[in-house]
Amino acid sequence: LNLIKAVQKQFGGSLWQILGQALPDVAQRLKNDGKVNALPVTKVDEPIRNRLINQIGQKDFKQLESLTKMDWAVIPPSGTSTLDFIANVTTVRALLDQVLILVPDEKELLALEKMLFPVFKNALTIINSNLTRTERFTNHLKVINRSARVILGTRAAALAPVSSTATVIVYDELDESFWEKHSPGWNVRDVTLLRKKSTNIFVSASFSLDLMKAIDDGKLQFRNYSNLKKIKWVTSDLNRSYHDVVKDGLKTGPVLISIAEKGYANMFICSKCRNPAKCDCGGKLIIPNPQSNPTCYLCRKEFRNWKCTFCLGARPFVLRKGADRTLEEIGKIFPKISIVLSTGSKRLDMISKKPQIVIATPGAEPIAQYSALVLLDGELSFNRPQLRAEEIARLRWRKNIWHTDSNGAIFLSLSNHHNFVQDLFSGSEKRYFAREIAARRSAKMPPEFRT
Repeated sequence: LNLIKAVQKQFGGSLWQILGQALPDVAQRLKNDGKVNALPVTKVDEPIRNRLINQIGQKDFKQLESLTKMDWAVIPPSGTSTLDFIANVTTVRALLDQVLILVPDEKELLALEKMLFPVFKNALTIINSNLTRTERFTNHLKVINRSARVILGTRAAALAPVSSTATVIVYDELDESFWEKHSPGWNVRDVTLLRKKSTNIFVSASFSLDLMKAIDDGKLQFRNYSNLKKIKWVTSDLNRSYHDVVKDGLKTGPVLISIAEKGYANMFICSKCRNPAKCDCGGKLIIPNPQSNPTCYLCRKEFRNWKCTFCLGARPFVLRKGADRTLEEIGKIFPKISIVLSTGSKRLDMISKKPQIVIATPGAEPIAQYSALVLLDGELSFNRPQLRAEEIARLRWRKNIWHTDSNGAIFLSLSNHHNFVQDLFSGSEKRYFAREIAARRSAKMPPEFRT
């Protein structure tokens, strides 16, 4: 109740409104008899213990296994599975008290459940919006009576009534899925920070400006366990191609090609006079697939025999390629290699370790460790007309980089002098945040100023 009141004070709205989002509907028939299950694990396995000590150091590990309250913002080890790292941290903290793990998507939830269930069995409980009414209420009671030692959930679990001294682990707090769309529009990051007595651990390859301000204010301790020194970087300077990066990566495992948008040709111009192709209504023309005629993305008018309105040229030049067009081009360059496509409407959650090419849009990347990575559409991703465009682009790119082998090669479709590339090469996250927060302060914008 104290947490609900704190959320109400920070975000507005009525107490009953937030309670309605926090509490499940009452179900009459329950399968739970109310008995508290014994925790099936009594100590951390030696391999997990040694691996964590190697990753975070002896000093931080001792703090992790102590009852001392911690507030950490953690950049996880690069070149290894971040979900595996979270599962290992959970194994340590669950010996002390309840652990609530918040993930942005069901893809990560299912992957973590697969890792944690062999360890915790019935002491592991799921809370998300896909549960039935009875399942949601039953699991809610397990959390209250403490028979659930590890609670795994999406945004819906952020207000779960775990022990006041529990550990709350938030994965990728900047992800858009962590914002509640209904009034009063709270987000998981701020709700977690309102838990004053719990141990709060934020794990991500890149943080929001809000969280970095909390670090600067002393509310969180910054822990960076990454190491990018062995990665071979290739940028788009001198018009370098990413084909060699893909070719080298296929020798050892899967290669990920990340592209900003789905579709075929999302923007094209006349190849003769370079004027953009537009409809009579002012909307841009797109080509939905290789067999389609140019179509207006606003009014859906189709142009069967398209000609440029300026010079009457009839040859389009594609400026913004979608995932389908990239798939077509990559198929011609690597004809004997297996290529899979993962987009929001047709998403692959996991893939095998065999050599293959994966073309994916942001958020639809399958969970895997990649031997090489190609990040396309850099200028488009970093220059969208949104306040958080650069923050979100950094998170998506860095998340993919962290899931690339530490000895792999990465192609960045940005020049060497781009701020993001310079920050990567220097290994300094704080330089970017200091620059951005100073700019927001002078413009009186969030996170320095709030409305």
